[in-house]
Amino acid sequence: MWRWLILPVALICGAPAVAQDQLAIRWCYAPTVSLATIDGCDVIIAQGGVSLRARAVAFRNRSLGYHYVRGNIDRAIEDFNESLRLQPDYFEAFLNRGAAYHDKHEYDEAIADFSEAIRIQARDVRGLYNRGSTYLAKGRFDLAIKDYDAAIDLDPKHALSYTNRCWARSADGPLETALADCNEALKIEPRSTYALNGRGVTHLKLGDLPAAMADFQRSLSIEQRNAFGLYGRGVTLRRMGQVEEGNEDIAAAKRLDEHTAAEFRRYWIKDL
Repeated sequence: MWRWLILPVALICGAPAVAQDQLAIRWCYAPTVSLATIDGCDVIIAQGGVSLRARAVAFRNRSLGYHYVRGNIDRAIEDFNESLRLQPDYFEAFLNRGAAYHDKHEYDEAIADFSEAIRIQARDVRGLYNRGSTYLAKGRFDLAIKDYDAAIDLDPKHALSYTNRCWARSADGPLETALADCNEALKIEPRSTYALNGRGVTHLKLGDLPAAMADFQRSLSIEQRNAFGLYGRGVTLRRMGQVEEGNEDIAAAKRLDEHTAAEFRRYWIKDL
């Protein structure tokens, strides 16, 4: 469910003159991650002859390929470990390894990495946002809110921090402040389905069924395959007396993402 700010692959200049090496460098240090990232970084790592910094980035970039393209998180963590061995204060590697641990649901390890990232670059909103998101996934709403508070202090236009603080406050209260946070997020990103769903849940918990329905409908008009929007609309329909239609939406949400439906029931809507 939780949104992540993942840094783009770092660009590093300075390459050997051999054509094959130039191609490997272009692949390894490209601004987007693909299977070619892994292939290019394999060559850079195997051949040596690059700076310590460039080698650390090559391991980190290859990690992103393993994580996000091949889906091999354990292999990605191995490369992040090597990257951090070469460059112990590598902010981006801590940030990305933390995201990998988060995706494995190893939340304590993720929090430790994000805390290191914050230590290295205390005024970078991404470390605070990501740690807050991990506390949110753990159900530690109080700690999540503290991190989102700090992120918003650094960047008052950081829509995702408002959105996630809305979700945290919707789970733990007060609901009026949750509503204000989602409203602020939607001023910044009017088409954010994530913020619309958060506001819909908050309206639902406040008992404002027409407002909740409007938010979930708007969210689904932007993104049809939207488990939280479907689940929220389903619960709203049930509460409006349209039980059959509501059950259809809830079943569709579970088919898309059973974990999301379970999180919805665990923290936000407990009546199903």
